[in-house]
Amino acid sequence: MALILFFVFLLTSTTNSVAVTTDLTAFIYKTCNQTLQNQTTTLKLDSFFKTLVSQSSVTNFFQTTITNITGLYQCRSDLSHTKCNTCIQKLTNTIQTSCYSARAQLVGCYMWYEVDVFHVDYSPVNGLWHEECGVRAGIGSYFDMAKNQALRNLVDSVGNKNGYFAKRFEYYYSYKDYTVYVLGQCEGDLGGDDCVDCVKTAVDFAQADCGSSFTGDVYLKKCYISYSDGGDDDGGNAGGFVALMVVTVVFMFLQS
Repeated sequence: MALILFFVFLLTSTTNSVAVTTDLTAFIYKTCNQTLQNQTTTLKLDSFFKTLVSQSSVTNFFQTTITNITGLYQCRSDLSHTKCNTCIQKLTNTIQTSCYSARAQLVGCYMWYEVDVFHVDYSPVNGLWHEECGVRAGIGSYFDMAKNQALRNLVDSVGNKNGYFAKRFEYYYSYKDYTVYVLGQCEGDLGGDDCVDCVKTAVDFAQADCGSSFTGDVYLKKCYISYSDGGDDDGGNAGGFVALMVVTVVFMFLQS
């Protein structure tokens, strides 16, 4: 009886504690275009960043020009202003401050700036900045089919959701459920068809470069997308599996 109680305790405590919360301030990538030699401009950047941090307490997207510095930040649309502010504060300590133009991306937010009109970044709106692909499932696999459908749904939906869409889709193939979580976001000043075109381009990159990978993240200049196999929104999916193992052990014990 004591052993049964132990397994029941393990079941309840495990399913409530194994979820892993995504670190919204985890580093993704950063870039720097040409090195500044002007110490005065570097000091102006400090003031510029303070303005962005202040604004992040009240809005998830902000773009401005102060003297000769233009830039913006954007937080994920589902983040509270408090979490957005935390993310942007981390960004100001992450982004390089000695560049004519620079970008930095964390899980929950990103930022870019450029100094002087003569050093403006003229890269295309849909140009690729960074991508990450996970382990491959195999072309033509059922997960691959589910992932392709989820990405099509993302493209179809993001234009109707103010430039942000995140959802877990479930598909049923050959007597088994396949779950794919997708997320897409466009820069705050990119709307309508331009946003859809950007997300579609990101999906095309994901399909071409990540193929049948279980996870994929593609970052363009004005939008980014992410997809992953199953799990919940914050990445915790182990609880059900561990609980199933515990229940199985209890059942075997009762049968013995």
